Amino acid sequence: MGSPSDDNGFVRLDEITLENGETTTALRTHPKWVSNGRIKGWHPWVELPQNVKFEADVGFVEGAKNTDGVTFQVWEHHKEGGSTVWNKIVDLHKDYTGNLEHMEADLSHLAGQEVGIELRVDAGESSGEDWAAWTNVQIVPRG
Repeated sequence: MGSPSDDNGFVRLDEITLENGETTTALRTHPKWVSNGRIKGWHPWVELPQNVKFEADVGFVEGAKNTDGVTFQVWEHHKEGGSTVWNKIVDLHKDYTGNLEHMEADLSHLAGQEVGIELRVDAGESSGEDWAAWTNVQIVPRG
């Protein structure tokens, strides 16, 4: 639960109103308050079951109309030959539009492996009002 006034960026799990007007519990993030700033965090490593995918809905906290947009990224981390490998599985630039964007990525090729999931938000030229939000973040069966 970081502080919204931390100029190094922050992450908080809060009940917020999103840019589409929905009020929900979401992961509220803000990248470091510099040009091209970044914030990221990792979910603990877990063994993935068969036939699953990552999915989430992303957008902004209501009122972030002066943002120049952010890039939401998702990375998977796994081991190959004793070394950790990182692969970007989602790369989505988002502007404040009044709508959320859905993202998903197939993880079925990693079934049975220990995998870490990294969520990342990158600012553009400005980090002003980059009040980025993640909701419905989950690993679910592919349908």
